[in-house]
Amino acid sequence: MTSSEVKRIRTALGLTQSEFAKKLGVHLNTVVYWESGKTKRISNSNLSKLENSQEEVSNVIQKNITLEQQEKEQGILWEQREGQLLSIIESQQKTIEKLVNKLQ
Repeated sequence: MTSSEVKRIRTALGLTQSEFAKKLGVHLNTVVYWESGKTKRISNSNLSKLENSQEEVSNVIQKNITLEQQEKEQGILWEQREGQLLSIIESQQKTIEKLVNKLQ
């Protein structure tokens, strides 16, 4: 795992280096070294923790995609309902105009 991948995971989770270190159970300097490329090898246990965090990022992304899809669908439904309401209003306006014309 490269230093840029470590940083991408951390930033995707919206965590500071300190928060990310606490989450992984490592020292802050460890995260700083990983992201700066000063550490060339990451231990298997820490690599496993990073991979779990990467899975968490994937889950967050998938959840965001699902939410965006739901919002889009709701927006489409709203636009359809808005169109229906406008049609009803126009129809009622025409009916009112006809009644007013009859009364004159």
